[in-house]
Amino acid sequence: MNKSFSALSISGVAILIAVVYEIYFSIPVVGFVSHWGSFGASTVTSFVLHIAVYYIVKSEFDIKLSAPFVGCVAGLISWVPIIGWLSHVVTLILYLIEFRALSGGVRMSSFSRSHVGGAVKSQQNENVRDAEIVD
Repeated sequence: MNKSFSALSISGVAILIAVVYEIYFSIPVVGFVSHWGSFGASTVTSFVLHIAVYYIVKSEFDIKLSAPFVGCVAGLISWVPIIGWLSHVVTLILYLIEFRALSGGVRMSSFSRSHVGGAVKSQQNENVRDAEIVD
């Protein structure tokens, strides 16, 4: 699809809502108390939020994100104090990476192929030019 991603698009807003949710639950004491105090409501909210983000981004851009799936797992294991906190931090980082990639940032797979390969090619071109000058 030829749509461009914007932070104000529906996908961008959905991802930013998920980021705010993960920031809130990444605060160690606040997240722990919220999970235990909601009696499972935060886990249901987590599933609904992350699945909604996945389908919104997939329908708008036809790409699949990994952060919503990690977020669903984070919601399941968020009852365990340290592991739950760590899972929310990992989900938050994944959402930020994917938001950056969608908003025109460097995609990790294309970065490693084009920039590293490009550096090798430019070095080969310089070697060829140096060899031509010597001859």
